[in-house]
Amino acid sequence: MLQAKERKVQKQYDNIPVFINEDIKDTKESRARIAKRLAEEKAENERQEKAGIVTKANRIGRKAYKMRKTDF
Repeated sequence: MLQAKERKVQKQYDNIPVFINEDIKDTKESRARIAKRLAEEKAENERQEKAGIVTKANRIGRKAYKMRKTDF
């Protein structure tokens, strides 16, 4: 019984580098997703500025509204 527990613990110790590598990979992937999302948001904001949408929301009471510029 004691040897089985020792083998189980030893197996867990042997798997530590695998878990560390998986964590590093997951961290890189999540950072890449975050960077991609931020880049998309920045591109969308630039596109809206060029299209004439006011980027700073006007506050009316508790609500915030984005107004589109009107061309005359």
